[in-house]
Amino acid sequence: MPSYGLCLLVTHTGKAADSVHISDIRDGIDLLGGAYGFRKPGAIYVPVPAKGGQSLLVYSGDVAVSFETGGIRQFIDTGYLTAEFIIGSVLGPALFPEVQDEGILVDPATQIFNFTGAGVTATQTVAGEVQVNIPGAGGGDHSLLLPASLVWPASAHTGTPGSLAAFDAAGATTYVTGVAQGDVAYFDGNIWTILPPGVPGEALLTQGLGANPLWGAASSSQLLWGSNSVGSSTTTRYLTPGFDNQLAQTVAIQIRASRAGTLRNLRVHHRAGAGNGNNIVYTIRINGVPTALTVTMASTANDGSDLANTVVVAANDLIDIEVTKAASTGSSPNDITATVEFV
Repeated sequence: MPSYGLCLLVTHTGKAADSVHISDIRDGIDLLGGAYGFRKPGAIYVPVPAKGGQSLLVYSGDVAVSFETGGIRQFIDTGYLTAEFIIGSVLGPALFPEVQDEGILVDPATQIFNFTGAGVTATQTVAGEVQVNIPGAGGGDHSLLLPASLVWPASAHTGTPGSLAAFDAAGATTYVTGVAQGDVAYFDGNIWTILPPGVPGEALLTQGLGANPLWGAASSSQLLWGSNSVGSSTTTRYLTPGFDNQLAQTVAIQIRASRAGTLRNLRVHHRAGAGNGNNIVYTIRINGVPTALTVTMASTANDGSDLANTVVVAANDLIDIEVTKAASTGSSPNDITATVEFV
């Protein structure tokens, strides 16, 4: 059983006179072996205290199950065993027959002796086994078990600001540099690359498996207001959400945004222009405050638009369209409608 990684040190408490047999852990070799007269496939034994009283088990799946709900847990609950987690340290595929108070017995046929820490020695104890003495191991100080090869120096944690280390399709290291806030990283089939930010209001679109993403027009809804007339005087009026075949109201009729988004592309249409041609101004308001999204058009015109300005809307904001005139138009155009995209 390998001895590096997270391990469980299981100790016989001495409550039982015999070694403890843990039947639900099998690694192919009976870990007693060697000096205890047998080596065969089978379960794990934790020897009695007179023979060391400890076994070191890599915390694999079967050990985890045994520790949580199986044999180890039952023996702990009945007082026959105790267990603690430590970091295993021996480099190479070592086998641990047992951990003694003053050292660890290992199998020399597969073991590479490479420990860190002062005072570590390796001595022959019985035929076929070597004992590695680690000061303090029996007292719970396992800091000497960590090999130098597992230490990551602090300098290895540094990197280049604003760069991304990645791997290409062949597994070679690549670096994405020169990135800016709003960039999107994606894999182009060979390397990781950057898609620069799109323009405000655009959406990131997928083209499916095997193709690169891109920025494009976001799906949008269209909001509509309309009234039969906006009057000819300079009285401020407000278009009706949907359409009303009446004179526009002098009190704002607001609609509440159901989500956050952006308003853009305000378009106004007069089915029949009329009057003296003086300007009529249609302005999107948010929570009663006029915005830059506005259309100014002559009363005699049929169409006007603002395709340049956008307005950010938060969920639950109130939206309306205000209609103003600097001077009387003489008569009102008929069947006025206004639409705006909501993305």
